[in-house]
Amino acid sequence: MEAKVETGSEATARQKLRSQTDTVREDLKELGKITKDAAHEQIEVARKEVKEMEDHLLAYVREKPVKSILIAGGVGLVLGVLLARR
Repeated sequence: MEAKVETGSEATARQKLRSQTDTVREDLKELGKITKDAAHEQIEVARKEVKEMEDHLLAYVREKPVKSILIAGGVGLVLGVLLARR
């Protein structure tokens, strides 16, 4: 079997490719960090919105307890009928 001797241009091309690969790797790591941070921000926004909705719902139930019970019962009845058909 013949041993292939690497020329200067092949070595330079290999070094450039290695450098570009390292750059892409670092860029992907940074993109992952940015994406993670953005996801955490969106989760916090969603948590705040859910908390506000929960507070609003609790206030509504306190203001109109009978209506709230009737609505919950109606929803439960509808879900029960729909799930019983399966």
